[in-house]
Amino acid sequence: MLSVSGTLQISSTFKMLFTLLLGAVGVQANYGAFPSTTANTENDDFSAAIVVNSYVKYQTMIGGGCSGAFGIACQQFGSANLSAANQQIVTQTLFDENIGGLSVVRNDIGSSPANPDGSGFSILPVCPSTPAGTFNYTFDNDDTCQLELTQTALKYNPNLFVYADAWSAPGCMKTVGVDNNGGLICGVRGSNCTADWRQAYADYLVQYVRFYENLGINISMLGAYNEPDFNPVTYASMLSDGYQAKDFLEILYPTVKAAYPDLKVACCDATGFRQERTLLYELEKAGGGNLFDVAVSYIFCTMMNQADLVCRHGTTTERTNSAATNQQQAKPHD
Repeated sequence: MLSVSGTLQISSTFKMLFTLLLGAVGVQANYGAFPSTTANTENDDFSAAIVVNSYVKYQTMIGGGCSGAFGIACQQFGSANLSAANQQIVTQTLFDENIGGLSVVRNDIGSSPANPDGSGFSILPVCPSTPAGTFNYTFDNDDTCQLELTQTALKYNPNLFVYADAWSAPGCMKTVGVDNNGGLICGVRGSNCTADWRQAYADYLVQYVRFYENLGINISMLGAYNEPDFNPVTYASMLSDGYQAKDFLEILYPTVKAAYPDLKVACCDATGFRQERTLLYELEKAGGGNLFDVAVSYIFCTMMNQADLVCRHGTTTERTNSAATNQQQAKPHD
């Protein structure tokens, strides 16, 4: 344990008692009496005894990583004319713990049978007309080169955390009938569909996990959404607020746990921390606080140094950076 004492200059308008979280290290600050909030002098100060306890852990960071979605993995494995030797060198540089040290890879669970935007192919090339129909799943043992990326990364980092995440459900399961242009999963509040496709979508996601398992790869975490607060129109996407997320997660979570008890369920890859906070608040209010294991968010629409929200979302940034690079366990009961 490390104890540090010092004097802090803090304006009286910032009367507060706070706990700092430095990674997984516990830091507690205990203050004496605060100056009156009615005073406003330049010499307001007080002593703070700060105690750092390296044995106290608050949140555990899963790790840092990248994604090969939207054909990026194919650039690494052939389409950009990298030699086989250089493909190995690049992957080792990224994932070997003694070099790049990346520990997370985020794979796109494809949703389009035609793959017009470079995203992953759907494992359901032909959708039945109703949820009661026959689902003929197929896997091409390539997954838009994401399979090779995962296999090679595992060679250099056997403890790789594999996050499988869908940008959208297949179009037949959504209100808009296509996998791009937003829309809702049929069956959640506000969808007004003629059939409820929630169980079908949950089964679809679990089947993707099963295909990887059949090839000897264990998926670590499964997600059903990507930026559900944003409709990019031109590529795979699906909208949801926290209430609608609850409507789907109440189907997905037990489906996942019945098939893979140790597989983590993520929610919900919002465009920024504030958007994720709102979504999780709504999810909790709807009674779905226990229907996910890890909270996931981008930082596209989060500017930590500004009071006002500034969204710097861009498709180029999205397609080359992973939302899984800084995931943290977010639920107190885990």
